[in-house]
Amino acid sequence: MNTIFVLDIGTRFVRGIIFEQTDSNLKVVDVEVLEHKERAMLSGQIHDIKKVAEVVSNIKNNLQQRNNIELKKVCCAVAGRNLFTIEGEFNCQREDFLSPITEDEIKQFEIYAVENALNKISNETNYYCVGWVVKEYILDGERFKTLVDHRGKEVSIKVLVTLLPYKVLESLFSVTQECGLEIEYITLEPIAALEATISKDIYKLNLVLVDIGAGTSDIAIISEGKIVGFSMIPYAGDEITEGLCKELLLEFKDAELLKRTLGSRAIDLNQEISYIDIFGRQHKKPIFEILKLIEPYVEKLASVISEGIKSIIKDVELDAVILVGGGSLTPNIEEKVSFYTGLDRMKVGIYGGKIGKEIEGDINIFNPFFACALGIGCLAKKQRGLSVIHIHLNGKLKTLLRLTEKQIDVLSALLSCGFSLKEIYGKVGLSRTFYLNKELKVLKGGFPQPCVVRINGEQADLKTIIKEGDSIEFIPAKDGEDAKPKVKDLLKDIYRKTIKFNGQIVHLPFKVFINSKEASLEDEIYDGADVIVEYPKTVDEFLLWLNYNLSDLRDKRIKVDINGEIVTSEPKKCYELLINGEHYDIKKILTDKIDINFVEEIFFKKIEPVWYIKEFVISAPKGKDLKVKVNGQEYTFNGQEGKILKNGQEVSLDTQVYDGDEIRLIKGKDAECILVDVFKYINVDRNNFRKIKLFVGGKEANFTTPLYDNAEIEIGFE
Repeated sequence: MNTIFVLDIGTRFVRGIIFEQTDSNLKVVDVEVLEHKERAMLSGQIHDIKKVAEVVSNIKNNLQQRNNIELKKVCCAVAGRNLFTIEGEFNCQREDFLSPITEDEIKQFEIYAVENALNKISNETNYYCVGWVVKEYILDGERFKTLVDHRGKEVSIKVLVTLLPYKVLESLFSVTQECGLEIEYITLEPIAALEATISKDIYKLNLVLVDIGAGTSDIAIISEGKIVGFSMIPYAGDEITEGLCKELLLEFKDAELLKRTLGSRAIDLNQEISYIDIFGRQHKKPIFEILKLIEPYVEKLASVISEGIKSIIKDVELDAVILVGGGSLTPNIEEKVSFYTGLDRMKVGIYGGKIGKEIEGDINIFNPFFACALGIGCLAKKQRGLSVIHIHLNGKLKTLLRLTEKQIDVLSALLSCGFSLKEIYGKVGLSRTFYLNKELKVLKGGFPQPCVVRINGEQADLKTIIKEGDSIEFIPAKDGEDAKPKVKDLLKDIYRKTIKFNGQIVHLPFKVFINSKEASLEDEIYDGADVIVEYPKTVDEFLLWLNYNLSDLRDKRIKVDINGEIVTSEPKKCYELLINGEHYDIKKILTDKIDINFVEEIFFKKIEPVWYIKEFVISAPKGKDLKVKVNGQEYTFNGQEGKILKNGQEVSLDTQVYDGDEIRLIKGKDAECILVDVFKYINVDRNNFRKIKLFVGGKEANFTTPLYDNAEIEIGFE
């Protein structure tokens, strides 16, 4: 039979339960409850180890005999005396985020979170970790009750780890060793009571669970779906018993019996109860008078519980206070807790549901008295516990609490003994954190030299499993070098688009500024620096970064002096610009702001525009023609062509002209002719010149007679 043996060692009673564990459930097989013969425990702390061990041995032996089994291992819980809690957190990015999260994976996450909490404690602090609860599971930013079978990438787990002084646990270890038992699981009483009573379905309420025992009142608080804290008050049912001792002069055991009678919900308040005081005198009192006598003690218990609750949770409106444990039957305790917490009476009460919902069994123990014991069983089945192992670490004896039933490795042992991750893995060189274009960047330092581990003289590593009695030698790791990045080290992280410019493939140019000051490639980037890398975003910016200021490349004009009048030329471009093979005008480039990311090729060059005289004038004015008629046929004598002078020099229309040049147009001479000139156009036999008759305008003329425009000439012969 696969059994779990649970011991709930309380101030007044010791409860032992044997559970049968199957894959699906937990079943109560047998129970043994014994009361301490003497006050060997006070306020949850073992004072007389021998006497407590005697009670535990009797329970163990009785259960062994009745069930014909041998009990060697035991699961326990301790009261919260001097406890303190500390939060631990684990965050990770799952590489295989499409695969479902397994229970083993979750347990590993929880262990890392617990180790994170333990690392916050000084190595000299003499505390044991006695348990933890998960405060919240977060997957990809969303809270879940459990992560089993969910898929996601970003996992965050927060745990609340509870620790107790060594002396509290050492006394428990001594008792179990005295009885031949090995503790395989240990937790905290309020954690166990919480497990047995409060369903996860009502964790969204702001709840307080108070387990009132004989010596301690253990408090667990749930708020907004998570456990927010634990507390222990060394004030519980024994204070009521001692109040009866004082008021009625009773021995403690008699007062205890009387208190249990008063705790019955079926009693008649007018009923008289008989008792014998320490002098042997017989008394009778009605129950209502006795209740009045202990009312101040009940009020004190309720007041202290209320203060314990308020010390953990502040500024949160409670939904309910749930009482369990034998002390929850204290008369009027519900009313008093309601008063001191300020809660409505209907929101304070003894837990009325079934204790230990996940447990089966015919034995009638599913009541508030057994909340802690049943909770230990539930937790032990889930393997959320601690077991004990002893080793020597660098020559010193160390007692470790092993998480779950899995074997403990060197890494877990070192963490449990207070070594930091820095000592184990070495500190990676200091990173440099800075902002690159408003995006946070971290450049890591150098990797450390690994630590050295030897077990019993043999070389080992952090994954090596250790066992009881092993001797471990540990040499810490050495830190890595700090990061000292320079601007040039960023080049691999900077997007640099390539573009074909004037036939050559080039990267987009960039400038680097550190805290607004332009930096060179050799400048070092210090921690916290604001690094801005600027790129040209548009075509005109790209050309400007190449020292081509398009704004300066306006179309050009020149002015020339033509015959004393200033004439302005037509504008001409002083550049050639092609984008992806298409001609572009600078005005369009500057207006449209073409995105450089969509450009593959740019051709650009400056050119010097050229103007010619023919762009300003058609020609120089020509001299006037002279038209005549010879024997009725018209002939024309052309005037002379005009001249073009540039700065005093005769030039042609194709001559280049510059800004400020003087151009003079010189008119050609008018045609001047005498009569003999007409013989250029007509053929006359020169031998007949002596017989020729010449007339101009009807008047006789000779060869030298001047001709005028439209003159009519007649030539005849004798």
